[in-house]
Amino acid sequence: DLGEQPRQLADFAGHCETVAQIKAEAEGLHDRCGQVCEMYELLDLLDVKVPAADSVRLDDLKETRAAFDEKVAEAEQEIASKMAGFASSLDKSIATLDEDLMSVLASLHSGDFVNPDADPRLVLEQLQGVSQNLEELSEKGETYKQMQETFSVPVTDFTQLRDTAAEHAAKLEMWQSFASWNEMQQGWKSADFKQLDVEAVVQEVAAAHKAVYQASKRARKSGAQDLVGSRLQGLMEGFQAALPVLQDLGNRSMQERHWQRIFDRLGEPLPDQVFTLDQLLSYGCLLHADFIAEVSATASGEAGLFQLLSKIKATWAETSFVTINHRDQDDLWILGGVDEVVVSLEDSQVSLQTILASRFVGGIRQEVEEWEIKLGLLSDTLDEWLACQRSWMYLENIFSAEDIQKQLPAEATKFMKIDKFFKDRMRKCNASPNVIEQVTAPKLLDTFVDANKQLDEIQKSLEDYLETKRSAFARFYFLSNDELLEILSQTRDPHAVQPHLMKCFDAVKKLTFGDGDDAHVMTALNSAEGEVVPFSSPPIAEGAVEHWLLAMQDAMVSTLHESSRACLEALQSMAKEDWYFAFPAAPVIMVGCIEWTLGVEAALVKMRETSEKDALAGFNRDWIDCIGGMVELVRTQLPPLHRKILAAKLVIDVHARDTVETMLNMGISWVNDFEWQRQLRYYWEADVDDCIIRQTNTRFQYGYEYLGNSMRLVVTPLTDKCYMTLTGALHLGMGGAPAGPAGTGKTETTKDLAKALARQCVVMNCGPDLTAKMMSQFFAGLAQAGAWACFDEF
Repeated sequence: DLGEQPRQLADFAGHCETVAQIKAEAEGLHDRCGQVCEMYELLDLLDVKVPAADSVRLDDLKETRAAFDEKVAEAEQEIASKMAGFASSLDKSIATLDEDLMSVLASLHSGDFVNPDADPRLVLEQLQGVSQNLEELSEKGETYKQMQETFSVPVTDFTQLRDTAAEHAAKLEMWQSFASWNEMQQGWKSADFKQLDVEAVVQEVAAAHKAVYQASKRARKSGAQDLVGSRLQGLMEGFQAALPVLQDLGNRSMQERHWQRIFDRLGEPLPDQVFTLDQLLSYGCLLHADFIAEVSATASGEAGLFQLLSKIKATWAETSFVTINHRDQDDLWILGGVDEVVVSLEDSQVSLQTILASRFVGGIRQEVEEWEIKLGLLSDTLDEWLACQRSWMYLENIFSAEDIQKQLPAEATKFMKIDKFFKDRMRKCNASPNVIEQVTAPKLLDTFVDANKQLDEIQKSLEDYLETKRSAFARFYFLSNDELLEILSQTRDPHAVQPHLMKCFDAVKKLTFGDGDDAHVMTALNSAEGEVVPFSSPPIAEGAVEHWLLAMQDAMVSTLHESSRACLEALQSMAKEDWYFAFPAAPVIMVGCIEWTLGVEAALVKMRETSEKDALAGFNRDWIDCIGGMVELVRTQLPPLHRKILAAKLVIDVHARDTVETMLNMGISWVNDFEWQRQLRYYWEADVDDCIIRQTNTRFQYGYEYLGNSMRLVVTPLTDKCYMTLTGALHLGMGGAPAGPAGTGKTETTKDLAKALARQCVVMNCGPDLTAKMMSQFFAGLAQAGAWACFDEF
């Protein structure tokens, strides 16, 4: 109502706002009213007939507008006449508000609000009342500010309201912190100390102290003396001073024995159930800070060691042996790779030594020493176990042969007992492979030690047994134990020894045996090339293998000796084309060398004793014709065996031809000339009825080692020099050492000289794995067999 006459300040302010709002809205109405009037004026100008009702309404509009404008003007005039009085009343109200705020502010600086001994809960209730009062005063302030804006007078800043509210907030924050501190402290002190999270307490104390410090700092800036903040800070700092001791006491590594030491120091009995921080403080724990710190450090050290020990225990709880099936036999097992076990064992032993070296080991020393003993037992047992397994695997194959069992009955009985124990232990290990569980079996180490001792005795007996066999047949010295045992395990069947013959006789691939009742009679030698040499006196394969092999060796020598003598006798009576193939290859080549030696010496004697100066040249022409005949024969269709005989003889005969041509060129005319003496010369001496080989001043008896139908090395001048050096060394009881780059024929030259003398030549490839025992065994074989040895890469 524009004509309202308000008497109260609030009503007047509302009336002013209403008038201002109406006036603002009326501006739009005036604009639309003007537009309507202008449109009707335009109609009148254009002589447009307007209905009478519209003309009446237009007149009413104009009258209403004029009356409205008059009412608004009267209201504005009325407001203007009363504005000064109501503005003065508003100033008085604002002054009253400031006085109320000053009173509230003064109350906050007095009484319980500044009394550090007051109960925080009661003070907070009072502050709650002050808070409600401030809210009311704040609402009044906002209302007064709106009135000032309505009256278009300067708006008051109400700084007193802000200051009072800020002071109230500071007091509220401080007393809330005080109450919260009391509540937290009471909770910490009354809780079960072992369940108390001391680290969380430290963080909460730090956060609370920071908040109180900031609040006190703001209070000091305002110039007020903050006794409450100072008191609270003092309480917190006093509690903080005790935190290091509380942290030591709150160490999670503390065990019952550590608490017993602390309570003994405090002079109090250790509670059976729970104890609180309040109790610890009352017992004077802060007076024993150094002792508690020492006990806590010991607990932490022991906890670290216990964790390391727990890791070791966990490792061995999960570590198991790997077992593998042996020779694909059901229910027969051996240990597989133990590398992981050994690595874990070494790591664990190092860790245990670290634990024992620590000064904190006291609490767990007994358990650590138990584990040290346990792992020491594992180390010893594992060594003995693996040694037993190696020996068992070696001997198990040997004693599985019935022949060996019969020849070594006592050792076989011993081994069978160990075999039963080992197989049973491996079955248990396969069923339950945990390492610690296996090695801690009662008396297992002692059993393995005893088993290994017996296995060593068995191996020693086996070595002695093999030594007797080697002594009986020296060529066994050149075989490994495994090879010799394989031969000895098949003595009942001589035919089963055939695959091993070439290990003893290089050129003997197999033996021909008789049929029926003569099944044990050896009738002939067979070479790898297919040559067959019948025995002149067939030996019998009966009894111990070393005995009948020795008999076979003697038969080989006598057969080749007789065959060589027959070959020499047939040389003059048989046609050469038939003679070449009528005898074994070795006698043919050896007799051919005798023929050449005798022919050259006969020619040299003729040249010295008669006037026939071309006797040697004539012999050489005949020798060349003989070579030509062999060449023609080689070009015909020959069996492979015959072709090989001619090829080997041609190599030697061509060297013989070259030697004679060299002598002719040098003018050699006497058998004592060095150029002839240095040649390898063959003679059949009647007084010994044997082939003798000479070179310079040396003399060797032909060995009759069966060579088969093998090829011979092409002889060069360097080969001749090597032969002469080696035979000279042998004559002096020494050895030779041909030197030169790899692949130049050092070994082959040595072997070919052995073929020329029909001697057994054993080649040994030397290496870092050779032992003194192996060498002594080899030399024993050489000495007893009369064989040559060629040491490669010696």
